[in-house]
Amino acid sequence: LLAAFVLNLMFIPTFGLPGAALAILTAVIVANGTRMLVIYKAFGKSPVDTRILRTVFIGGVCFVAASSLTQLVGIENKILDALVTACLFLALYFSVLARWGFETDDQQVLKSIIRRMLAALKLGKNP
Repeated sequence: LLAAFVLNLMFIPTFGLPGAALAILTAVIVANGTRMLVIYKAFGKSPVDTRILRTVFIGGVCFVAASSLTQLVGIENKILDALVTACLFLALYFSVLARWGFETDDQQVLKSIIRRMLAALKLGKNP
């Protein structure tokens, strides 16, 4: 909480609302990292399966790639830009995971997305 407060004081005057988001994100990462370290030191085991790091890394790379591609296109409408970025991210993310193999959690998320998309398509056909 103290880290979030200090980071907000530093980032909000410079970056505004994105600075607040960055401050909270940084504080949460530091807090969770500290908790993980304490658990590791106390019990000698990682509280998170190390395979998740691959999924997180792939997600980060795909997000940077999707954001960079939409920036190159230069979409002026912020909502459309966010929508295109999200769709591109999902396409890249699931394509890479399909190539390298899905974890169980990834399979469940993909099945849920497909079910929702199919339900939305069925709703669109019925007036």
